[in-house]
Amino acid sequence: MQPDADLDFAPAVVASIVAGYVSRADQSELLLLGCRSGPGDSGTVPFLVAEALGWPCLTQVTEISPLTDHRVRVTCTADDGLLRLTVPLPCVLAVGNAAVSRLRVPTLKDRLAHKDARFDVLGALDLGVDVTTGLAGETCVLTELEPIVRTRRGVVIGGETPREKAQLLFDSHLKGILETI
Repeated sequence: MQPDADLDFAPAVVASIVAGYVSRADQSELLLLGCRSGPGDSGTVPFLVAEALGWPCLTQVTEISPLTDHRVRVTCTADDGLLRLTVPLPCVLAVGNAAVSRLRVPTLKDRLAHKDARFDVLGALDLGVDVTTGLAGETCVLTELEPIVRTRRGVVIGGETPREKAQLLFDSHLKGILETI
């Protein structure tokens, strides 16, 4: 992959890299992705990966429990509450920003146990993905970024006590409004 390739507005390219990794290097049957998206990908990567692999995709996952015979029990949030589903593997599960999640987070002990683990670095071409061609096919191209200014006018009211502050507010602002009514 090109080191300077901008994949922010290229969810299809990102999804093809992930799907290429799963199908060529990892051979996993359960893929856990995030729902939260960066600029420009609209949270579509999990769906595009699932489509590329031909797997089902569930979103807003808050809990996963392994079952026997290539199935998992998945809890996810929906408009009308929690759903608990039994899903056959392989599948793609997308984790959202749930208020209550029972997904396990690695502890410091877990991290230290794997700190010296070796891993292979694979490029997009190793996974069968030509990033240049993929980017050429994207329809959304970033042309400009402009910050949004969200400041509001405000006045700091002096005074030592709440009574003094209220009197200053009344004298400087509210009194004039009441006189015009």
